[in-house]
Amino acid sequence: MITYGFDLDRFYDRIRDYFRFDYNKLSCCDVRPDPDESVFHLRNFRQEFNRNKNGQGYEELSPDQVAKDLFGHLKREETVVIEKRYADVDDKEVRPYVEALEKRGLTVRVLKNWQAPLHKYVRPHDHVFSLIRLKQEAHRAKRMGFEELGPVQAAAELFGHLEPGNKVAIVSRYADDPDVRLYVAALEKRGLAVRVISGSGLQDFCFLLSAEKEIVGVSISTFVFYAGILGNAKRVRVYSIDSPEKRQSGRFKDIFEHYDFEHPELKRRVVFSLHKPDPALDPDW
Repeated sequence: MITYGFDLDRFYDRIRDYFRFDYNKLSCCDVRPDPDESVFHLRNFRQEFNRNKNGQGYEELSPDQVAKDLFGHLKREETVVIEKRYADVDDKEVRPYVEALEKRGLTVRVLKNWQAPLHKYVRPHDHVFSLIRLKQEAHRAKRMGFEELGPVQAAAELFGHLEPGNKVAIVSRYADDPDVRLYVAALEKRGLAVRVISGSGLQDFCFLLSAEKEIVGVSISTFVFYAGILGNAKRVRVYSIDSPEKRQSGRFKDIFEHYDFEHPELKRRVVFSLHKPDPALDPDW
């Protein structure tokens, strides 16, 4: 079965044998999950895109300033190629840049950055401008299939099997984020003992690898998935969202095939679940 570009059933044993970790020698593994602790990887797509949007140093020049400051050295009729994901010349986000450049007498083409290999589309004398438009990414994230369960629904559906007093460690790159606090509050409301782990990427990966009981995370995250298959958690629980946006994104149609394993250990360890967002539980999510 092909998963993330290769046959995991076929190579699972060899991958685990090749990637051996000496946890006693790795300084990044000073913090470990308790043996009876469930580890929840909160990818937090929503906050990542919101941070990009709301000013964490992720800023771009306006169309007029791009035309003036970045391409003011070009002569009339020289060509600028705007390279942007999922866009064409009439895209409302791209159009102001096209008009500002054309106003300076430049010839403008728009290239979608999935049109690879790029050398087939870019000419020798083209000037290529990569346009991201981070202000729009927060809204686009959901349309692209980057979704996670809200705090209350996650507590109910992902951790509803736990008893009061059971432990959950949330691993998130944004430990101080208000959204993380919402997950903590929802889990604590169910009587669970919750702590938040946030270190470097390597430290967080090592923490996930060290989990013994279970790892829980969104299926689109390769970070949590590889920590699951390379680590020693008895159960690796990955979930996905079933929503109109997810279906339209193209990330839904083959999702079940990703987890239809044949290898006996993968079948035993990896559990996939599908969840429909419930606005009644998380109305503002």
